Amino acid sequence: MSVQMSLRVDPTLKSHLAKLAELRKMTVNKLIVQALDQFVAKESHALEAELEASLAQLRQYRAADPNFEQAIDAVVSAELSTKEDPAQGEILTEEPQEATSLVRGLLGA
Repeated sequence: MSVQMSLRVDPTLKSHLAKLAELRKMTVNKLIVQALDQFVAKESHALEAELEASLAQLRQYRAADPNFEQAIDAVVSAELSTKEDPAQGEILTEEPQEATSLVRGLLGA
């Protein structure tokens, strides 16, 4: 069973598709479906290969450092190596407003 789908293409591409379909003696629809089928198959294989490579790298890393000790050491070293951590930010103090001064005075702060 097939479903209907809208597709927006450049007029030049539409013209090229029509000419190619005519030369191949098939409908434009069949030509597009064939092209999409080939594209999806190619991209699926490429993505599968990328995921397999990433998985192999992860397995290799886990085998070399099963408890992620090196990663933990790297994070600790990075945290200890800087005097100021830009990710921590800094406290900004503003001049107390009149109401703030009054409340602080009442509280003895």
